[in-house]
Amino acid sequence: MDAPSFFATMGFSSVSLVLVILLGLLFSSYVKIVTVLSVVRMGLGFDGLSGVLLGGGLAISLTFFVMYPTFEQSSAAANKVLQQSGAPTDTLVRAKAFEAGLGYWKGFLLKHTHAVERERFLGVAERLDQGVTTQSVSSVKDSSWRVLAPAFLVSELKEAFATGLSLFLPFLVVDLVIAHLLLAIGLERTDPATVSFPFKLLLFVLVDGWGLITSNLVATYM
Repeated sequence: MDAPSFFATMGFSSVSLVLVILLGLLFSSYVKIVTVLSVVRMGLGFDGLSGVLLGGGLAISLTFFVMYPTFEQSSAAANKVLQQSGAPTDTLVRAKAFEAGLGYWKGFLLKHTHAVERERFLGVAERLDQGVTTQSVSSVKDSSWRVLAPAFLVSELKEAFATGLSLFLPFLVVDLVIAHLLLAIGLERTDPATVSFPFKLLLFVLVDGWGLITSNLVATYM
C-alpha cells in the first residue's frame, strides 16, 4: 500500500497527518542523516538558505529511501488488520491497525538503538517510577516506547556526531593551512574562509564526497 492510500484508509485529518509525518521523521533515519549533512554543510561553508534547503531535501530523500521497506511492512500490517475486521471505519479497529503498524516501526528502532542507551533510560525510568508509586518494582521495559524513544534519538545523535567529526576535520585542516599561508605571505586581512572554499570544494569533488557520504549513511541501516 502506498502512502496516500494508507493515510486515507486510516482516516487521518490534515492536522493529525502532519503530526504523524513529523513523528515519523523524528523516529527514523532522518535524525542522523540531517545532522551529518548539516555538519558537512558547515564544514564546506554553505551557511545560506539554499544550503539548508538542499541539505534538508537530500536528508528527506535519503530517509525515504532507507525507511521505505519499514513503511511498507508497517502499512501492510495495518492494512491486514483493517481487512480482517470488516469494519475499517471503526475507531477501535483503526487503533488496532495503527498499533500493528507501529510494531514493525518499533522493530526498526530496536535494531538501531544502542543497548547501553536502553539500559540507561530504563534505569532512569525505574527510579522515576519508584519516586511516584508505591510499587517496589517498575513495570517499564527496555522495549517500551517510553524507553525506546529517547534511547533511539540519543543513539542516532551519538553516531551522527561521531560521523560528522570525521567529516569536519579535513575541512578544518584546510582552513588552518590556508590561514597560516595567508599569514605567512602577509595577507592577514584576507578572509581565510573565502580562499579555502574552492580548495575544500576541490577536495570534496576529488574524493566523490557526496557519493561516499550518502552511500555510507544508507549502509549504516542495513
